[in-house]
Amino acid sequence: MKSKVSIGLLLLGLGLATGIVRAQPAKVWDLFGPPKVSQLSLSPDGRRIAFLSSDGGRKALCVVRLDTFQQDPLVTGDSQFTWLAWANNHTVLFGLDFGDLQTGGIFAVPARGGDVQVLMPTVAAQLNSSRPAGPASFLGPVPGNEREILIQYDLLTDGREGPNVYRVDLLTGKRTIAVRNPRRVIDWTTDENGGVRVGLRRDRTKYALLHRAPDSDSWKEILTYSEDQPGFIPIGFGPDPRWLYALEDADGAGNALVSVDSGTGQRNRVLFDPPAGDVIGMIRDPVSREIVGAWYRDDRIRAEYWQPDWARRQAQVDAALPERVNLWVDGSRDGRRLLVESRGDRTAGEYHLYETDTGSLRPLFRVRPDLKPERLCKMLSVSYAAADGLKIPAYLTLPPGGKTNQLPLVVLPHGGPWARDEWGWDPVVQFLATRGYAVLQPNYRGSSGYGRSFLQAGDREWGRKMQDDIAAGVTWAVAEGYADPERVAIFGASYGGYAALMGLIRTPDLYRCAISYVPVTDLRRWLRSKRDRHLLDRRFLAQRVGDRADDGSELREASPLSGVKQIQAPVLFAWGGQDDRIDPADGHRFVEALQREGKVHRAIFKADEGHGFESRANVEEFFGAVESFLAEHLRTGGR
Repeated sequence: MKSKVSIGLLLLGLGLATGIVRAQPAKVWDLFGPPKVSQLSLSPDGRRIAFLSSDGGRKALCVVRLDTFQQDPLVTGDSQFTWLAWANNHTVLFGLDFGDLQTGGIFAVPARGGDVQVLMPTVAAQLNSSRPAGPASFLGPVPGNEREILIQYDLLTDGREGPNVYRVDLLTGKRTIAVRNPRRVIDWTTDENGGVRVGLRRDRTKYALLHRAPDSDSWKEILTYSEDQPGFIPIGFGPDPRWLYALEDADGAGNALVSVDSGTGQRNRVLFDPPAGDVIGMIRDPVSREIVGAWYRDDRIRAEYWQPDWARRQAQVDAALPERVNLWVDGSRDGRRLLVESRGDRTAGEYHLYETDTGSLRPLFRVRPDLKPERLCKMLSVSYAAADGLKIPAYLTLPPGGKTNQLPLVVLPHGGPWARDEWGWDPVVQFLATRGYAVLQPNYRGSSGYGRSFLQAGDREWGRKMQDDIAAGVTWAVAEGYADPERVAIFGASYGGYAALMGLIRTPDLYRCAISYVPVTDLRRWLRSKRDRHLLDRRFLAQRVGDRADDGSELREASPLSGVKQIQAPVLFAWGGQDDRIDPADGHRFVEALQREGKVHRAIFKADEGHGFESRANVEEFFGAVESFLAEHLRTGGR
C-alpha cells in the first residue's frame, strides 16, 4: 500500500562558509523557519545518512551516500515528518503527523527510493473509536533478521488499553503480536537480543515496573513507586540482559544513572551521579554495546566517561569544535564512524562525521546556514537568590556592541512550566539580543532538570513564589548594573505567557510592558477543559497547580483574568484558533476584559494557528509586532 506522498530529489548545499561580517539583527524567518536539516541518522554499515530536510517550504526525507555525497531519491510531502530510523542498511522508517487524528503510523521506504509502505496505520485509518491511541514507536530490529522489526503501538483494533508489541515483516508488511499488553503498560523496553523484557505500567499516579525472564511468558511486578516518590525511568539494557539501566532521583537533587537487577528490581550500583543537575542519557559503544559514559546537564549538556578511549574521542571533538555542546548521535555497527551533532549559543547546529581510525572530523551540514555565528550573541550562565534564599539558575544574553550596563532588559520565562531553559541555541533570545536587548531566562522553582526537590518547590505556586522568582531576577539584573530599571519588559509563551501577565498583576511597578503568547488566562477553566489532551493526570495537576474541586478562590486569585483591573502596563497578546492545549475562547474572553477595563493592548488572533504560530506570514507578523512593541515601550526611561 502506498501512502499519500511523492518521490522526488532534493539537493542541499553544505552551507559551511565562514567569514567576518558586520553585526546586524537576524532575520525572523532565518531564526524561526524550519531547519534546513534535522534528525540525521547513520546507516548500520556507515555508508549512508538519512535526514529530514526543508527547503523553500518543501519537506523531505533524504538519503545521502557519504562516499560521493550523492543523494538517492527521497520522500516529500506537505505533512510533518516526526522521526526517522534505519531498520537495516536498505530501509528507512519514518513517522508523519498530518494533524488531528491522522498521525501515529509508521512508514518504510527503500534507501535507494521506491514505494512507501505503511507498516502501521494512522489513528484516522483505523476503526471509528473515541478511545485515544498513542503514537507508534520503533523498538528496534530483530537481531540476526534483516526482514523483521519490533514496534510498539496502541492499535485500536486489538482492543487493549496501552500498546502491544508487534513483529513486522518489512517485505510483506505482515504484523503479528509479539507481546500482548497486560493492561496499562505505557512503554516497553527490549534487551540487546531483541527480547521484550520490561514494561512500565501506569495506574493513575502509581507506576509499576514489570519484568519477564527470557524463557517465560509471565510478567512479574518487581518495583512500584508513586509520582511524589523518587523517579525511576528505565532506559535500556547492556550486553548482559540481567542488568537494566535506569535514571533515578533518589535524593531529590537530580537523576543518577543506575543499574538494576531486572529480575528483582534491586539496585546494583550507581554508575554516575552528577554533582548538579540530571543525567539525561547513557553513551553506548556501538560494537561492544557496553555503557561507556553518560550525558548529563547542569548549566549545559556535558559528558562523563569511564572508558578512556571514549574520553579521548570526546576531547578531540571538543578541541576541534570549542565553545559547543558536541554530542554523539549515532554510530556505525563496526564503530569506525560516529555522527556528531555540534550546537551552541550562537550555532543552531552542525553535523560532522568522526572517523575513529584516524580521529578526523568531516563537516556535513549546518542546520541554519543563513545565520552567521559572528552576528549572534553569547549566552552566560548566572544565578541569583530568590526572596526566600533559594538559588535560581538563569541565563543572561547581552546584545552586541560591548555595552554591559544600563541595558533595556527582556525577561523571558520558559513555558511548561515543568521544563527548563538550558545553555545553547534559542531563536527568541537571538531575535531579542540582536535587536539591542539584554535577555534574562530564569529557571524558577518548579522547573525540571534540577531534581525532584526543586520541581516540587513549585507545587501550587503558580502566580506566587514561581512569579516571585522571576521578579527576583529583575532585581538581581538591576543590582548588578546590567539592566536599566526603567526599561524592563516580560515576554513568554504558554506558561511563560501566563507568567508575563501575572508579572504585570503581581509586580506592576517592575515591568513597562508584557508580551503574552498563547497563554493560560483562567486556571479553573483550563483545568476543567477536556480540549487539552496534553494535560496529565488530574491528581498530578491538583498537586502541581491546584484542585479544581476546591472552592476555587486560590485558582481565581492566580488567574490573569481575575487581575485585569490591576494591569497598568501595555500588553501584546497573541493566540490561535486551533490551539489544542488552551481553549481559544479563553483568549477572546481575556481580550474582552482588557477592552472593558480600558487597558492599553494589542491583540493578534490567527484562526488557523495552534499553540504557537507556524506559517511564515503569521510568524513574521507576530515577531514584527514584538519588535515594534518593545521599541515603543522600552525606547526611553520613565513611566
